[in-house]
Amino acid sequence: MIYPYHLHDGHLIADLDGRAVLLDTGSPTSFGRGAAIRLDGRDYPWAGGFMGLDAKMLAGLVGTELEGLLGMDVLQNLDLRIDPASGTSELSHELLPLDGQIVPTDSCMGIPLVAASVGVQAVRCFLDTGARLSYFTREIAGEYESAGETEDFYPGFGRFFTPTWRVPVTLAGVTLPLLAGVLPAALQGLLAMGGAGGILGTALLDHFRLTLSPRRGLLALAPHTP
Repeated sequence: MIYPYHLHDGHLIADLDGRAVLLDTGSPTSFGRGAAIRLDGRDYPWAGGFMGLDAKMLAGLVGTELEGLLGMDVLQNLDLRIDPASGTSELSHELLPLDGQIVPTDSCMGIPLVAASVGVQAVRCFLDTGARLSYFTREIAGEYESAGETEDFYPGFGRFFTPTWRVPVTLAGVTLPLLAGVLPAALQGLLAMGGAGGILGTALLDHFRLTLSPRRGLLALAPHTP
């Protein structure tokens, strides 16, 4: 099924048959109002909350009305395509065609990981469509041009401020100038848990149409010009 989406302050929000839902490949768990969410003709149960956060609290953090969050416990059963040119997201139980550059993925707690590089350094990165910023360790990001301070939030942790840098990230043979922050010390272990050095957020959609196929362990990135 094809559903329209929009970005609200960098957060990817899909209209799933009239229900505004944050599409979040960086979350292992889905939650929201009601007992279930219907996707491509099937009902999927979801929790009432996750890490002390419910749909109302999530809406307050994102700054817009939301029915819930769709995470990888549900998305692992589907192929996901996000097409910035048409403003649509596609969720399919059938395997979708993969066009563009194909990138292998693995996962930690169901969250997809991809191989990227920053300069000459190889960096494993979580793919997080729920993140308005990308993130790297300070050792990686701090070598590049400073871009000031901004506010963000993380479920279960709340709001925080981070310095940001313009970091040149190479993915699928394309080098992208991504705005990147540094996670608070209390959250740094999330990267280490997956053997990762970074998180790639929704700024990827400024450059690519994205097709994620968790069942095949593949990500397809087709160049897109805003």
